[in-house]
Amino acid sequence: MIRILTLGLAVAALVLSFGLYHVKYRTEAAGNRVAELRRDIAREREHVKLLRADWSNLDNPRRLAILARRHLGFENISPRQITTFEQLVKLVPEREPDLAVYSSDALNGLLARLPDEKGAPAYDSDALTDLLIRVRGENARERGGDGAKQ
Repeated sequence: MIRILTLGLAVAALVLSFGLYHVKYRTEAAGNRVAELRRDIAREREHVKLLRADWSNLDNPRRLAILARRHLGFENISPRQITTFEQLVKLVPEREPDLAVYSSDALNGLLARLPDEKGAPAYDSDALTDLLIRVRGENARERGGDGAKQ
């Protein structure tokens, strides 16, 4: 009986030692993986720092203004480009009597009375301003000028 017990304990010790070895091996592998992930995270953080520095350089307003002038032909806004609605109506050529005849108050009153399909007033000052600018630009192009630089 003692021999069977000794044999059983020896087998159990072998199984437990194999299990302990297996757990130790998996723990070391997990530790190595954690160390590798920490190195990757540190590398990515450095990369993010570089990208943020690069972005702040690319997003510099002076640099963007230079590029806009060079590639798009944009210029800085001058005070003479800012206008009121009354002045904008005066800029519309006489060939467009429907828009140029009305003062801004009369035109606003007329447009405010026009309903849209839901019955609400259809007046939109931004859309009207865009329309007037487009008409002015088209008329200037027909005359051979540039509507944006008058």
